[in-house]
Formats: sequence, structure tokens, C-alpha cells
Amino acid sequence: MRYVILLSLLTACPAPNDTVFVDYTGTDTGSGTDVGTDSNGNYLLPQYHCGEVRADQAWGPDRSMHVVECAVTVVQGATLSILPGTKVVFGPAGSISVADDATPSSFGAHGTAEAPVTFGQAVVGSPWAGFSFGERAVDIGFSYATISGAGGDATIASNATLHADHLTIQDGLSAGVVLTGAGFDDSSTALTITGLASKPVELDASFADTLPATDSAYTGNATDWIDVRGDTLTESATWANLGVPYVLRGDVNVDGFAARPAVLTIDAGTTFLVGDGVSITVGTAGDAGLVVDGTTAAPVRFTAFGAAMGGYWGGLSLGRYTLPEYASVQHALLEWGGGNGAALSATDVDVLVNDVTLRSSVDAGFRLAGAAAFQTGSRDLTSTGSRVPGTVSATSVASIPTATTVLTGNTLDMLEIDAATPIVESTTWPLLDVPYWVLGTVNVRGWAEAPAVLTLSPGSTLYFGFNAGLNVSTPSGAGGLLALGTPSAPIVLTAGMANEHGAWRGLAFGDHCDEAQTRLTNTTIAWAGAPSNEAALFLDRCNPAQLDDLTIFGSWGFGVRALDEWPANLNNLVGTNNALGSMTCEGDTCWCTNNAWDPKTESDVDCGGVCGGCETGLDCAANTDCFSGVCTLDVCE
Repeated sequence: MRYVILLSLLTACPAPNDTVFVDYTGTDTGSGTDVGTDSNGNYLLPQYHCGEVRADQAWGPDRSMHVVECAVTVVQGATLSILPGTKVVFGPAGSISVADDATPSSFGAHGTAEAPVTFGQAVVGSPWAGFSFGERAVDIGFSYATISGAGGDATIASNATLHADHLTIQDGLSAGVVLTGAGFDDSSTALTITGLASKPVELDASFADTLPATDSAYTGNATDWIDVRGDTLTESATWANLGVPYVLRGDVNVDGFAARPAVLTIDAGTTFLVGDGVSITVGTAGDAGLVVDGTTAAPVRFTAFGAAMGGYWGGLSLGRYTLPEYASVQHALLEWGGGNGAALSATDVDVLVNDVTLRSSVDAGFRLAGAAAFQTGSRDLTSTGSRVPGTVSATSVASIPTATTVLTGNTLDMLEIDAATPIVESTTWPLLDVPYWVLGTVNVRGWAEAPAVLTLSPGSTLYFGFNAGLNVSTPSGAGGLLALGTPSAPIVLTAGMANEHGAWRGLAFGDHCDEAQTRLTNTTIAWAGAPSNEAALFLDRCNPAQLDDLTIFGSWGFGVRALDEWPANLNNLVGTNNALGSMTCEGDTCWCTNNAWDPKTESDVDCGGVCGGCETGLDCAANTDCFSGVCTLDVCE
């Protein structure tokens, strides 16, 4: 094969503002694919490129191919255009980049459906270094183009916005597209990335919404996922279901502005693989929203990218600046999260849940803090496999959906109540499929003109933590308690930690209680009466409208203690094993309160026996009959 090298007949060097190239001419057809023909049968020979492009250039199909032997860099405001029908191949050191110059340079490879552009290997099996575009590069685009066989760090690495229209990236050793501080433009479409030995795309979270979804495919690679770096979204975005999961490598925060809230929408069928310790946080520093928009047929899934263990990732959290109209999680699964306390948490914002499963959280499945609650219309909530199904404030309990809600299958099948926030408006705690676990003292206190009334549903069981309790109108405010159990569905208030005297405080009612709205029937109070209350049921100048069929046992102090006046409406009380005295009432007659000696239950008038607490000098039969604890010769000392 004869080659005529046209480099000014070897008498001159190339100008510094041109790419170095070698033309092959002559009548020899050559070998391999170096030589081609045009439509008239004329030979087309390759053109070789290496170096800087300092002035506008267009590579066209008038050559059999363009061979990039080393790094070609577009600089100083130049534009490199690849025309329809052009074939470009790269040697192992070949690449094309657009420099990050003060004067923006550009690159475009725009074929047509009939005359696409192709980029590939000059030598089969020898990968090339790919494309690189700097931050100041402009008008970077590929249309009807195929890029094959690249290696390096990425087929396309870009700090500038890309346009892709019918672009195929295939059969490379590196990632398909790696974007830093940039994404695709709004008109990008039909992006196919397949056959790579790595992932199709890596980019920042704030640009994940720019990935083309229409007529696009990201499958068939060694790792079929979108690698998403942690970032803060300050603009609204929709993350589309691209047919492959998103892998979240760092925290994703969504925080906008009062005039322009940032709302993140998740399309149906999308899957997230969440990295170790990574969280999705919305509305903690600015107005924002989250809309998880799954469907029954295509739910959204959040799961661990790694070990299937509770707390692997932080969780999904909605902060106080989350807009309630953009706070919804529908048809979704959250599993192996809870590293931040719950798989799904909300603080001071109402959230809509519908067909949501929270599974295998290290702590709580869900958490409602402060004034947070589930929105009206919430339903079909399942929380299982966690330490507890949920932790909610005392004011949020009423919002727990009861329609097809499942809260069982946890280490502790109890709904935790955080009592830090007082109940200042009337509310009803529903009957759930698990009991309540009360941490701290619940305070019910409204205003004189609008008392806060807590209603406990028949059949409910409340377990109280150590020194926890339930206060109504004490130390201040106006309130009431309706605990209206039935013989078949009694209400039980008992100790959660240990069955011992005084394991929790008990119930206390202050003198501003709403007596008409304070009624207890078919209710058991067990193991209460911690020293601060001195009784399981403490009435401070509060005379409830109804106290019927109560059972009180295991109090550290009295079963019932009333200041000023004995409750007029106390009927059928059974009290046993209360350290400082109990009483038994039948109808409206109560031993310990009738100013008479009842020898079956008392050692002296209204004291001793089940009543306890006889003063010095009164009759006794045992030390427990005496307030002093000392009975000598049947007399209290």
C-alpha cells in the first residue's frame, strides 16, 4: 500500500490552531476499513486528528472516517461539529473534550435518522478515553448518534448541560454518563445506555429529574442503576421511573423558598436503593413538599443498598416547613430504615398516607412529632418488623388510621405515646390492634370556655411507663376524661414496666375539671399511685359525673383519694391490694366512707382493713391497719 503524506510535502509544520491530521490519498484501495467510497464509487480516505481545535471545524462524511489518535481539545471559543453520516473512531489515547475556558467553546454531533453519527474504537478491543466537557462549555449535544467501546472514567463526563436526542451509548468499560453540577436539557429524549461494564449514569440529586424518560432505556449494564450523589434540591422536580433503581449515595434534602417551594414528586414504580446512613429530608430549612405517587400496580419502594438490616438508612423525614398539600406518601414500601428514629417521620406537619407499608425499621416504623398528624383520608397503613410500630405525640393519636391498619409483628406491639405535648383540644384515642404505651405524663388541659376532653375508646389498653401518668386539669386548665368501657370491652390502665405497687402515677384530676365530661365506667386502674399522687385515682376538688364499675388494685397509696369532698357518683368500686387502703362500694354505699364501723372490712370506723390508715389510738388487727404501721395490743401507736 502506498501513502502520500500531505503535510505541506513534509516541508512545514502544522499551524498551531489546527488539529494535526494526515490525509491518505492515491489509487490503492488499502486494507481493512480505512478506505470507503462515496455514492459515485470514488474512494474516501480517513482523516486523522490530534491536538487543540482553536477555530471552528466540521468533520463530515466526505472522509471514510475520522481517526482521533490522541486528545482533541476544543478551546478558545471554537466549535467542533460532527455532521450527519460521519464516522469517528478513536485510538486508545483518543478523546474529545471541550475546555473550561473563559471563552465558552462548544461541541455538537447531530446526525439524522437516515444518516446517524457513530463513534467507536479504531482497533477492536482497544477502548478509548471518551468525551469530557468543562463547566463553561455550551451547546453540547448529540442527536441520532451512537457511541461505542469507550473506557476511561466515563463515556461522557460533563460539567455542562447536555442535549441528547436518540443517543445510544453502548459496549463500554466505563460509566455511561457522569454529570457533575449539570444535567440534561429539557428537550432531551430517547437516551439508551446499554452493554456497559459499569453503571449507566452518575449525577447530583438536584439534576436527577433531568434524565430523559421518554423512549429511553438504561438496562443491560453490569450495574443497572442510577448513581445519585447527595445534594439539596431548591427547585421542584419529578423523579421518573426509568426502569432501573436510583442509588442514593448521600443525603437528599429538599428545601425551597416561601415564594418558590421545592416539591419533589416520585413517579409510580420507582425504586430507591438507599446508602448506609443516608436520609431523605424535606422542609427542614425552607418551604418544600414530597409527593410519593405510587399506584397499586406500581408502588414506590425505598430499601437498603446493602445489608438487609434495620436502620441501614436514616429514613424519610418531613420537617415543619413541609407544605401539607404536598405531603403525601401513597402506595409505597419503606424497609430497613429508621436510623434516624423512624422509617417515616413528620414534625409539625400533617401527612397523607395511603397503602403504605413500613417494614423492619430499627426503631419505630413511623413517628409523628410535635403537632404532626396523619391527614384525614389516610388509610391502609402497615407497620411491622420494627421495635415498635410507631411513636406519636399525645395530640396525634386520634389521626392514626383505623381502616385496614396493621400495627402488629413488631418487637413491642404497642403504639408509643410521647406525652411532651399537652392535649388542649378534645380528642379521641381510637381502638387499635395494639395497646398504647405511654411515656411520660399526658396532660389534658384546655380552657374554661373550651375544655379539652380526652376520650378513650372501649376495649383500649394503656400501658404507662415508670412515673408516667394521666393528668386532667392539673396543675392548670380545664379538661375531662371519658373512659367508657363496657362489660365486654373494658378499658385497662396499667403498668408497662413491672407489676408492682406505684409503677406509674395514676390518674389525677384538678379542681377545674369538666365534671360533666369526666366519666369512667368498666375501667381498671392497676399498679398505679406513685408517691407523687398517693392514689391510683386522685380527685382534687373534682366530682366526676360518673364513676361506675371501677376496679383499682396494686396502688402504692390509696385506691381513691379525694380532697374536700367524696365523689358523689362513685358506684360499684372494687379495690384490692392497695398499700394505704382500698374500698369496696356497692351501689352508692361505700365502706371507708360511711362514718360507721364495718367489721368485715375495717378495724375501726372508716379505717384499717381495706381502708388502711387508722390514726394513733384507734383499733387495729395488724400493722397495715395503722397509718404508723405499728399495731400493739390491737391499738395503733
